[in-house]
Amino acid sequence: MPSRNDRKYTTTHEWILNDGTKMGITPHLAAQLGTATNVDSLPLTVATSTPGQDVGQLKGTLNGNATSVVIHSPGGGHMDRHDWLNDGLPASDITANPYDNYLYQLSAGADANTPGLMTAAEYDAYLARISVGG
Repeated sequence: MPSRNDRKYTTTHEWILNDGTKMGITPHLAAQLGTATNVDSLPLTVATSTPGQDVGQLKGTLNGNATSVVIHSPGGGHMDRHDWLNDGLPASDITANPYDNYLYQLSAGADANTPGLMTAAEYDAYLARISVGG
């Protein structure tokens, strides 16, 4: 699945929309996690995040085994976690449709132009390099 051009990407496989309003995980990270089972290990609010900051763990299951991945902030600013329960959505939607579902809504101050973020083409090339061990 090619990466979407409406967002920027991190080397830790998170995305941020180009307008800086939402962030989530990539299909690559979703495949490592398996089926998301719990978003409650992610804080509801990150008052002031910095690019690359560890903001919590997302828990899941893959082939019957418990998994977890560390989530990093792709941009700085205030972050509010998407309230999956109030929206009536299962946590599994995060990994089933990682580009259509987001983890955090970011404040207007979030910056998708943070140095080190990759365009879709750059991220796809990065994935190709790491998949062959290079």
